[in-house]
Amino acid sequence: VIHNPHLHLLVNTFIENMPPQLHLVIITRDDRTLALGRLRIEEQLNEVRVSDLRFNQAEIRAFYHLLLPGKVSPADVNELEKMTEGWAAGLQMAALFLQTQDRSLDRLKGFNGRHPFVMDYLAQEVLQNLPEEIQQFLVETSVLNHLYAPVCDAVTGRQDSQEILEYLEHSNLFITEMDPVKKWYRYQDLFLEFLRRNLNVRRSMDLHRLAARWYEQHRFTGEAVQHGLAGGDFDQVARLVNSRSVFLAKYSDVPALVERLSSIPDEISCNRPWLCLTHAWTLMFSGQMEQVEGLLETAEKSIEMDCECAEPARVMTHILVIRAYQAYIQGRFEAAIDLGQRAFDQLDKTELEMRCFVARLLGVLKCLTGQFAESEVRLNTAFRTAMTVDDYHDMSYISYSLANLRYEQGRLRMAEASLDKLSQAPIYLIVHNDPNVLTTGLVNIFLGAIRYEWNQLESARRQVLQGIKMCEQRGRADELIQAYVTAAWVLQMSGDPDLADQSINRARQVALRLSPFFFQLVNLTEANIRLERQEILSAEDIWQELAADSGIWTQAEYVQAPILLLRAKMHLQQGRLQEAGPLLEHILAICVQTGARRLEIETLVLQAVCDWLAGKREEASQAFLRALEAGCPEGYVRTFLNPGQPARELLAEAARQLATQPDGQNEAVLTYVIQLQAQLLPAAGVLGSGDPIKIEAAVRSAESAPSVEGAPSIKGDAFPWAISSSYKGQRDPLSEREM
Repeated sequence: VIHNPHLHLLVNTFIENMPPQLHLVIITRDDRTLALGRLRIEEQLNEVRVSDLRFNQAEIRAFYHLLLPGKVSPADVNELEKMTEGWAAGLQMAALFLQTQDRSLDRLKGFNGRHPFVMDYLAQEVLQNLPEEIQQFLVETSVLNHLYAPVCDAVTGRQDSQEILEYLEHSNLFITEMDPVKKWYRYQDLFLEFLRRNLNVRRSMDLHRLAARWYEQHRFTGEAVQHGLAGGDFDQVARLVNSRSVFLAKYSDVPALVERLSSIPDEISCNRPWLCLTHAWTLMFSGQMEQVEGLLETAEKSIEMDCECAEPARVMTHILVIRAYQAYIQGRFEAAIDLGQRAFDQLDKTELEMRCFVARLLGVLKCLTGQFAESEVRLNTAFRTAMTVDDYHDMSYISYSLANLRYEQGRLRMAEASLDKLSQAPIYLIVHNDPNVLTTGLVNIFLGAIRYEWNQLESARRQVLQGIKMCEQRGRADELIQAYVTAAWVLQMSGDPDLADQSINRARQVALRLSPFFFQLVNLTEANIRLERQEILSAEDIWQELAADSGIWTQAEYVQAPILLLRAKMHLQQGRLQEAGPLLEHILAICVQTGARRLEIETLVLQAVCDWLAGKREEASQAFLRALEAGCPEGYVRTFLNPGQPARELLAEAARQLATQPDGQNEAVLTYVIQLQAQLLPAAGVLGSGDPIKIEAAVRSAESAPSVEGAPSIKGDAFPWAISSSYKGQRDPLSEREM
């Protein structure tokens, strides 16, 4: 590195007086000494910056296609881009690592800043080449998730942290600027893990304590608590927690917080009810339900003894909130609503954070029980409260819950638009918190569910795999199960049964320790997957387990509807049409009563299939047209295509009927039918996937198709979901990639 100012002056003089035919190439990590301003303005300068050297997704995909053809999935590419941030050497080391790994959901977990490949490279090529004081600064500030000069000064005892941070940035040393005014930075993930490996435990605890004191002085309570726990300063943590227990639990790295809270000696926590409640929340969020009740009892006893508790009524109200959340986790929704409402009424008007949390919980519970109008009221109340306290995190969670409500109401486009916005959270809003606390994991999961319905299978697969990784980092048990079961279905339907099985198995492991209700949710998804694979006996075994759970049948009818729908599908697949019909009618009545449009569309399609196979062609056509009219504005695809051959025949009949109506009537639905037909593989009387989508072509196709009376009838064990695998390729809709 050149430090001589005379040489810098000489280079700049040469740049200013270069002959026009000369092209000068300068390679440097730090260009601050070069006089480039005029050349830049006159467009006489080409610059290749760090951002240009980083591999983007397309380049990463091409790179691995050359090194490991066929072994790196789109989801792996997403994860590798996030881990390495496009760093070429990191991608090369990851390629060497992947050569030794089998194909599994978490095969990239072992590749991190502590892997020997990474440690050797960073130690020999980066750290050893830096001045000793810079090495010390890097290691000491690695206890911080985000870097800000004043907190770096507090941790290191220096006064020049801003200059060092700017030096690191200009030297392109694995540091990323986090906000527009260049006050906050972060180390890149692999580099951060490597630096932390170079810090001994005692020194790490001392540094965490220094960070905790700075954060407390500047009113960053969440960060102060996390650093206080990491530093073992339990008195400080107990003082800070107070009534913000749920805030700390829901916005933290849950597994890490559980581990640190569990390290607090009993003699400290037993006399501090707020500390007990914080521990209870984190255990509940992590799925360790068996210890929660003991902590609540300890908190109640400490109130009776009046140990450092000036507000016993507030503590008791917060305990009531925890019991409401417990009831939700256990699937006792009516009890949870009752407890939640009582807690909401008792909460002081000034406790805006907790009122917001309870209002959202009530909104979610109302949605789960099919009370959609009340759910919307509760969620909007929660959102207004979150806006009052300027809490972006709560606003994100509530927006996600509202999007989920729209999804259940069948409003896929509105839900997708909301979720897409949430997946692009501006970085300056998360500067003081770990990005994993956002709802991004579940957002990706439900975006995957919507894109699966739109038959965008590659996109759906990428979304759910990315969502799983984010939810695993977050560590919330209920969110993890939602992620795993949704991903399992999408992976199965996008042609990856092995990963679907892995996802189901992981969901079952989490659900076993969480609650029987969530365990049955996993069973429900697995049974549907077994049906899709035509494994009737396995699905029947799971159904028997579901049917034997008396807790299910004491729930609101809307909660029972997906389980009843599973039974109806089983009847259909086994040709028991007389049993399937009444069940579908009952489910349809529930959907109409609650406004569950998404489930209503699916039920109408299955009812149409049932009637079609039973020879009730007119009733089948009416039900199918109702489903088409409801699904058309939202672009439903898979719901209509999954039944296979009956879907072909019903679509052909719908096209015939719509084409014979007066001009202009239901033209949008007719176009929709054509688009659905175009996504089926070629078959007699149906448009091929490569044909132009034209109304005239569809009309001609409909006119040439067999008449209703002459349409083939499929009965009994010849039902298409139970036919031989040789036919399976002819019934599967085209994936996004195949189209």
